[in-house]
Amino acid sequence: MDAQKEALRRIISTLTNKNQELRDFLLTLELSRAGLKEESCRVMSELEAELEQLSSALEERGAELRAAILQSQQRKEAELQAAQTDGDAALASGEELLSFADSALDISDEEKFLQAAKLIKDRVTMAPAFRLSLRPLSSENMSRFSVDFSPERAGLQNLSFLPVPEAPLFDASRCFAKDNSIFVQWGAVGQSGASYELQYRKCDREATPPAAEACWEKIQGIRDDHSAVSGLRFDSRFVALRVRARNKAAAGDFSEPLFLPTPGSNGPITARDTPTRPITARDTPTRPITARDKPTALALALAYSVWCGGVAVETGLQVPSFMERLLQPTPLSASSPDPDPGPDQDQDPDQDQEQEPDPDQEQDSDQSPGSDPPLSS
Repeated sequence: MDAQKEALRRIISTLTNKNQELRDFLLTLELSRAGLKEESCRVMSELEAELEQLSSALEERGAELRAAILQSQQRKEAELQAAQTDGDAALASGEELLSFADSALDISDEEKFLQAAKLIKDRVTMAPAFRLSLRPLSSENMSRFSVDFSPERAGLQNLSFLPVPEAPLFDASRCFAKDNSIFVQWGAVGQSGASYELQYRKCDREATPPAAEACWEKIQGIRDDHSAVSGLRFDSRFVALRVRARNKAAAGDFSEPLFLPTPGSNGPITARDTPTRPITARDTPTRPITARDKPTALALALAYSVWCGGVAVETGLQVPSFMERLLQPTPLSASSPDPDPGPDQDQDPDQDQEQEPDPDQEQDSDQSPGSDPPLSS
């Protein structure tokens, strides 16, 4: 009975948790629907505003073109009207002079005839009909105001939503680090009004794993296709950089990381680059460990060398006593003397050489009486 109740309680707990998950999911869907409606209204308002601006710009440009045509028409009409007025006056003067000349032919008195003929001659010389240009200053041609908006119409038909900018490409030949500054340049994206965001961080390898967003220093709102960062402290081998373009809609993808070598760095910074004291001859053993040494001592010596990292041990750290005993040669007893090597046995090359002092023993002898005693096992 108790087991069935416990199982039923677990089922109830599972159903309760599942129902809570369903409630949270339904709440998320409701919030998403509300957000979708709000976001749709926002982008619809932006579209209507852009279309209104486009229509206003088109109407404004159309008004300017209409005004240009009307201005040219009025100018030509004024010129043609002036020419017509002058022509009418010249024609009237010519008609009157022609009538006077016809009447002069009927004069029988010779003296009066000569006077009339002289007057007609003078009037003909000064007649407007002979001083007026018969070529109009303006014509009816208005072909220079012809329009063809086919490209613009095609552009209007190709209106679409703003695309996300592509990832820029660094121009590695124009990127370098100098003094305490870095200078970078990249290819501009083909979108007007786009801005750029440059990010950089320090690293010691060219193939660094993706870092958290907080690890990158950011410079936003760059309008040019180049930038410079000054006031840096180069304490790493490389400076990793990446850039992306941003428009009104969204930000594009980041470019491939660019790793700029920093001035004066030849490798990754490790503990060996900052020794605690100058390295001397005591930091390296004077006699290499050979196969004649004890295997246990060889392993412990190698382990101790790795443990120390190849760096001299600071004052206060002593070699453990059990390692000292293992590293010391085993004394020979009187009952079991070391037999002389036979002719077929290999001679130890170390016996022919003068035994060199052990650096550990020299270090122990150099210790002052007040120094700390070696550790005992």
